[in-house]
Amino acid sequence: MSIVDKTIRQLIHNRVHDFTDLVMEVNATPGRFAALELNANEFSLIVVKAGSQYVFSAALPSEFVTDADALKEVEAALSGARRLAGGAQ
Repeated sequence: MSIVDKTIRQLIHNRVHDFTDLVMEVNATPGRFAALELNANEFSLIVVKAGSQYVFSAALPSEFVTDADALKEVEAALSGARRLAGGAQ
């Protein structure tokens, strides 16, 4: 595995940790709920806000998804979830 691949995988790993932080932040806000589902191929973040449910998901690297494509999906999902959460870091 090249240094680029290792770096991308580490970035994906870091972003998944960002999602767990976001879940804790959302759950600390009254009237909101968030849950993170993670498996070997993908993850999903479910946020309930003002009675509406929002789902953000992305594929993780696999034989069908390149590391770079997975990183793009993860970052897009994280960006959308942060916007919904009100700019949470």
